[in-house]
Amino acid sequence: MKLPIHFPDILSLIPQSPPFVFVDTLHRSDNSMALATYLPRPDVPFFADGRVPAEIMLEMMAQTGALQQGYMALLRNNPKPKGFIASIDKARFENLSVLGQTLEIHFHLRSVHGLISVAEAQVYQRGIFLAEAIFKIFCVEGSPF
Repeated sequence: MKLPIHFPDILSLIPQSPPFVFVDTLHRSDNSMALATYLPRPDVPFFADGRVPAEIMLEMMAQTGALQQGYMALLRNNPKPKGFIASIDKARFENLSVLGQTLEIHFHLRSVHGLISVAEAQVYQRGIFLAEAIFKIFCVEGSPF
């Protein structure tokens, strides 16, 4: 599979399934980062008042991290890693996005401490900062994190 990877092919790289998928395309990825996009559509039942809520933006950031790890495992011919969010710290939301405009999700793996990885992610829409958070991710033993 070569980049960019679009929906529905990304489903093989993440644990989520519709209607709980909030990434459409993986554009770039390496061992420490990923860039994904998502086009929020009005037919998705989670979007109230024509905006993407903060909880869904957090999920987009987390799914971009899962997508990055799934893609790296695919390149190494390893099984998809399993992990769980242990905590979300310093989440900040400056704006809620407008439906029908593509969101850009930047994910950066900052450090690995045993079975805990620390990552940060940001969401932008048309170059405007919307949200960011720091994730601590507990990795199941044997995963390639």
